[in-house]
Formats: sequence, structure tokens, C-alpha cells
Amino acid sequence: MNELEGLLKKTSDLYNSSLQSILPPMVVAALELSRTYHLEVHSKFALSSQEEIALFSGAQKMIETVASLARGQGMYAESSELYYNTGSILSALETAEEGGLTKRREGLCLEYVVFLAQHGSGSEFAKLKFGDDKKTLLGLVKTVAKKTDSSTAYSFGVNCGLEAESLIPILGEDDFCASV
Repeated sequence: MNELEGLLKKTSDLYNSSLQSILPPMVVAALELSRTYHLEVHSKFALSSQEEIALFSGAQKMIETVASLARGQGMYAESSELYYNTGSILSALETAEEGGLTKRREGLCLEYVVFLAQHGSGSEFAKLKFGDDKKTLLGLVKTVAKKTDSSTAYSFGVNCGLEAESLIPILGEDDFCASV
């Protein structure tokens, strides 16, 4: 058993030292790739060919592989950005939390709440991450309204357990009536 432990430690040490020497330039290249990928994906309505699909798929896999390696080596900010640029908001959020990146975590939590609200959910996640204080939840409803629409914000607020009347000052009376 001692021989196995020794070989495992030796292999692990070699792996870590190799990664520490090659990972930083790999992360820099992957960040550049991920930023371009993010811009390209958001500029397209749909991918037009099999070649384009293969290219974007390959880029996403490469970026996420480097993100995983970077996360494993404690490069949390870089890893979180890499995940985010491929559209993996939850992985970006988990990485930010693991790395103690408070501001990034808060921003990603808000973005994830908006994403979930657009899909008819998010109230449980919002309460888990932000608490169930009425003032805080009303602030989240306001953020959802700014980033989506009044109907989505209204549904989100009601799902959070807020009374419809408390949403009027945030959504405005006209938007509120249209949402109900």
C-alpha cells in the first residue's frame, strides 16, 4: 500500500507541476477564445451549417476543459469568466462561490435569478441566495422587470410569496394591470 501511495503522490506532484507551467498561457489563450466565442454566439440568430456547429461546439468544449483545469488549480476568476462566456452561468456561479469572489458571485446570482424567472421559476433559488426579506425580494423583482418585462417580474414576485399589491410601486400601475 505504501508503494501505491508513493506512486500516487509522485504522479500527482508531476501533474500539478506540469499544469502550473503550461496552464497560465493556456488560460490566456482560452480567455481570448471565450470572449470571441461569446460575441459571435450573441451576434448570430442561428448557426447556419454543420461546419459552423462543429466549430462552435469544439470551441465550447475547449473553453470548458480549460475552465475546469483552471478551477482545479485555483484560478477561480479566470475559470468563472471562461464558463460564463460559454453560457454556463451556473458553473460560473459555482466557481465564483468556490473561489470566494463575492462581487462576481452576487452579479451572477442576479443574472441566474433573471434567467430562471424568464423560465417561470427562480423564486426558491432567489430565497436561498438572497434570503426572504420582503425588501430584498422587491429589489429582485425590480431587477427582473428591468432585464425582462413586467409580466415576468410579476410572476416572479408572486412566486416569491409577495402580495400583488406590493408589486404595484415597482411595476407601475399600468404595467401591473397588464401583468395580472
